[in-house]
Amino acid sequence: MRDLTINSKHYWNYRFENDWEECQGREQTTFFYNLALDLFPKWLIEDVQSRELSICDAGCASGDGTVILSKAFPKSKVVGIDFSESAIEKAKKYYPDNHFICTSIDKLNQQYDLVFSSNTLEHFTDPLSLVKEMLSQTKCYLALLVPFQEYERIDEHFFTFDYHSFPINIENFQCVYIKEYDASKLNPSYWYGKQLLIIYANREVVNLENLTVDSLINDVPLLEDRLKKMELEKEEQMTTLINIINSKEEIISSINREKKVFEEEIERLLEENKQLLVYRKEILTLKNIITELKKNEEKLSNLVNEKESELNNAIIQLNHIYASDFWKIATRYYKLRDNTPIKYIYKLLKRSNRQKNPVFKAISIWKEYGLRILLKKVKQKLFQGRDYKVTNKGNEQENNKLNWYEYKFVSYKVARNKNYNLNLKNLKVPYKEGLVSIVLPVYNGEDMVAEAINSILNQTYKHFELIIINDGSTDNTGSILDEFAKKDNRIKVIHQENRKIPRTLSRGFRLAQGEFYTWTSADNILHPEFLEKMVKELKSDINLAMIYANMRLIDNQGELIKNHGWYEEPKGSSIVNLPKKAYELNVYPNNTIGAAFMYRSQVAYVIEDYSMYKHTLEDYDYWMQINSLFNLKHTKFKEPIYDYRFHEKSLTAQDKKLGITANRYKLMVLDDFRRDFYLSSLIWIIDGEGPFIDELKETILSKGHLILDINQYNKLPELNIGNPVVYVNYSTGNYEFVKQEKRNLYKILITPASQVELPEITDNWDVYLTLNGSISLPKLQNYKGWFFAKDVSSVFAFIDAKIKSKHAHAIEGLIEQEKSYRKKLSVIICSYKRSEKLLNAVKAVINQSMSKDEYEIIVVNNDYSNFEIFDMINDLIEEYSLPKDFIKYTVAPLKGLSYARNVGMFEASGEIILYIDDDAIANPNLLEETYKCFEEHPEAGVIGGNIVLNIPNPTPQVVVPGSEALWSQFIINSDKYIEVENYWEFPYGANFAIRSEALYRIGGFRVSYGRKGNDYSGGEEIVVSQLMKEIGFKVGLNPKSFVIHDVDPERYTKEHVRKTLRAGILTNYQLQKDLYLPMDFNIDSDKQHVQIIKEEISKMEEKNKNEYEIFHKRCLLQAYCDLIDLKERDLENREFYFKNDII
Repeated sequence: MRDLTINSKHYWNYRFENDWEECQGREQTTFFYNLALDLFPKWLIEDVQSRELSICDAGCASGDGTVILSKAFPKSKVVGIDFSESAIEKAKKYYPDNHFICTSIDKLNQQYDLVFSSNTLEHFTDPLSLVKEMLSQTKCYLALLVPFQEYERIDEHFFTFDYHSFPINIENFQCVYIKEYDASKLNPSYWYGKQLLIIYANREVVNLENLTVDSLINDVPLLEDRLKKMELEKEEQMTTLINIINSKEEIISSINREKKVFEEEIERLLEENKQLLVYRKEILTLKNIITELKKNEEKLSNLVNEKESELNNAIIQLNHIYASDFWKIATRYYKLRDNTPIKYIYKLLKRSNRQKNPVFKAISIWKEYGLRILLKKVKQKLFQGRDYKVTNKGNEQENNKLNWYEYKFVSYKVARNKNYNLNLKNLKVPYKEGLVSIVLPVYNGEDMVAEAINSILNQTYKHFELIIINDGSTDNTGSILDEFAKKDNRIKVIHQENRKIPRTLSRGFRLAQGEFYTWTSADNILHPEFLEKMVKELKSDINLAMIYANMRLIDNQGELIKNHGWYEEPKGSSIVNLPKKAYELNVYPNNTIGAAFMYRSQVAYVIEDYSMYKHTLEDYDYWMQINSLFNLKHTKFKEPIYDYRFHEKSLTAQDKKLGITANRYKLMVLDDFRRDFYLSSLIWIIDGEGPFIDELKETILSKGHLILDINQYNKLPELNIGNPVVYVNYSTGNYEFVKQEKRNLYKILITPASQVELPEITDNWDVYLTLNGSISLPKLQNYKGWFFAKDVSSVFAFIDAKIKSKHAHAIEGLIEQEKSYRKKLSVIICSYKRSEKLLNAVKAVINQSMSKDEYEIIVVNNDYSNFEIFDMINDLIEEYSLPKDFIKYTVAPLKGLSYARNVGMFEASGEIILYIDDDAIANPNLLEETYKCFEEHPEAGVIGGNIVLNIPNPTPQVVVPGSEALWSQFIINSDKYIEVENYWEFPYGANFAIRSEALYRIGGFRVSYGRKGNDYSGGEEIVVSQLMKEIGFKVGLNPKSFVIHDVDPERYTKEHVRKTLRAGILTNYQLQKDLYLPMDFNIDSDKQHVQIIKEEISKMEEKNKNEYEIFHKRCLLQAYCDLIDLKERDLENREFYFKNDII
């Protein structure tokens, strides 16, 4: 929903279709209409009930209020009107006996005697013009119910009504009644604020002579009833008081009796107190014993530490022995002595579990190259990885170089900064200089919140605002907060229904005015120097986006918790000394930021809200985004400046109950997708001219992004969420394009440095940016601006970060949205040109045994300028007389197979998605077998099938025996479904099926992997399969599923062999670096492998072997040489990045 314009027709259609009932929209409608009827003057109700009138319910939503009006005025005909098709559709479904029309309230279809509108006008920027339009279609009365004095508006409300909003006279109509009411007093209430009822009457139709001044503001008959009721209550109270006085003697006697009972109770309590003193002495004795036991425990702990140190030293010495040449020689000697060559062969073949006939393979090597090379290969296999095997375990430092977790993240940051270096010095946002905005969300915090607030008020740095949000507390929290607000004008308190922490934080920071942001909890305590130290450090480095500091742990009573084991240094100090670098924050599931932090307002204006889907992990999720896009560091000072309270009510203490740690795997997978997306390209439309635009275009293209003009864009089918588009308008004055409602189109308005006055704000733009640094920047709603960027590189980097952040939030919402599937299966075929191969592939899917009602075909064109595929689809629809929604055509303008696959994923409506290549011919029962297999194996996330290579006849010479996999052949060596664990067993993309829900959960394919044009890199299916396992699914192979891979003859070339072999080896290593596969960093083993290949080539040349077989070996040799060069560069980089803080 984030990509829809608020209050647009599409926006309300989406709301009525998705979350209207979940957000209690129907209950709120019923509440407002009943309130309106209670507030209607008696004379109006009697007049309407006595006649047969025509009544219009303007803005009827799902019709619940229309029915209430129908029952209140049974003689009249009530018509419900709303501009949302979805609302009217639901209204007709709920209330088939009532009449509803889909139209806008400013375009009523006829004149009505009474027009009523409840809580509708506030959704418009100019409601008075709408009032005039409605009056033009009103015969007698216009009644309006609106929010009153709503100064802190919700996002959907564009106007605040006060006493100046409504004129007394509008043409022939006169205001005859007005009633203000505080709706929060009602129980239950669906509006925590005031409502205003105002009624206009037509002077020419309604007799207004009998109306008095009283009737303008109150209903006199109702007031008289209330006065009579008050008199009766007063009489009853007087009677009760007389009865009390008459019975005073009895009361006094009763008091005396109770006094005697109390005296006896006091004597009993004194006796118990004596016994308690005895118990106290015994407790003190036990306490001394416990103290002594703790001392003994500490001594034992020190002894254990000493023994552990001795054990570690012994292990180090053993490792030195194992690593020594003498030990290796001795070990190999005993192996040679105790094992025959046949046993060596057996061990080698046992490792090679993918060979069909390992014994024959060994004999073949012996015959081909001799015993010497065979034994060398055995030796290389036996010792491969023994000294260098590295598991992906975080928090372990390796001899003055980054560990692999750190290196993965640092490599990402280097790549991100290279193309999108956002210098905060060159970016300005609206804020009050030096002001710190502190947000404090509170839910039922009456026992501790005062201490938290006082710790803020006692800060040495006084220039702050404190925004406290009472998140629907049911205890005395609200009253406590209001008392603080009365005493200090820096405190602003907001009361709301319970929204949970993420949405509450987001609301608080949207109100923030400061240059620096932080938030705290109702149970934690800031040390007096917290703000002063944090502000000083941020001011010392303008490019420092966020900092975090050390803290202490305290218990429920505020006492220090010692020996807690969480980064405690020194031991027993209670101090949490957090890691100095945040390199592992995004890649190893451990939130090492803590609760003492501060970040710049620029960060919030780019990343915007906390994720509403990450309750209890909202902070970790936000820090990950900051770390990915900005510079996040530990403070230079080490002293703790914050007390974090660990008690039974804290979220940390409820980890298991709330699933905080258990849900981190989802967050890690989501952030893995985000970082991949942050490095990807965007589609741009640039509207404007001049040197700035020329330089901006050059920058965009140099970073690998795509630029379309408006005509090219308009020719494309509507792009789905897999194709984010950025439209930039630079001082053109022509804004017609932005008035179109386009999905996934982000609209940026940029004014030149020469423009000194900012243009009028409309709802058409997502970002307002000026190049004039001397203009004071007004704050707009929803983080839209205004912004200032100094130069082209800053403009590009800022827009890229902000739009990618917004779009990632939108995709996250789609991931979390409950799925409903219209089809059992969606077949996705990605291509970039029309060919006979593609035509055959699509026809094979059309001619499946599965019913066409149960599946769909999606063809994704990866060449937006080629319309031949679109024509081919239309030809097929006509040829087979297919329904148009059976074959969907869409476009992925950004080049790359993974981009195209993701576009197809977002287009699919099937429960299962099956990817096949554009040159693969599906077996007629492929779809039935695929879906059946998923039904039989609900634990499976990915299921692959056979891919049989259709080798031309005669066989091309370049296809040497055993090399068919270079053209994606994949044969399952089983006649039954099997689960696979190892990456070399994972299926390929020519016959690759996956659960839609699971693919969404991981964010789709990683666009940094997969083929792009002449780049043969693959690995994207391995990443998907590996991530399936991380989110709890299995990977399986179905031997009953197969396709024929009809490869173009032009691909049977030496160039294809060279590129595919090289890409396979280097991609495998990249997968290890990205932590998708276990790392095996053994350069010595690789060098040994190179030497063996050289000897094999020499032997082959001696025997005058086939030149193509020798060519395969030479390609493999070059690939391993490139791999060694790459590993050595990575080794140097890990050491360099460890010594130099480059991010």
